[in-house]
Amino acid sequence: VTVTRLAQLSNAPLTTAIRWIDYLHQSRLMARRPHPNDARVVIVELTQIAREKLENYFHRLVEEGHVAP
Repeated sequence: VTVTRLAQLSNAPLTTAIRWIDYLHQSRLMARRPHPNDARVVIVELTQIAREKLENYFHRLVEEGHVAP
């Protein structure tokens, strides 16, 4: 997903989205890569670490009965 699209989806100002993306990147939860066709655009994605953390979190929610499986 592009940085701009993440900002739109979160309804956050672009500067706020960039600040959080920087934080998540430094925490190794988000990775950045250049867009293959547009050097002005950056693609961001969850890292494997982030995916595992989210999977564990959602699994715990189901185990504890907070959400239906």
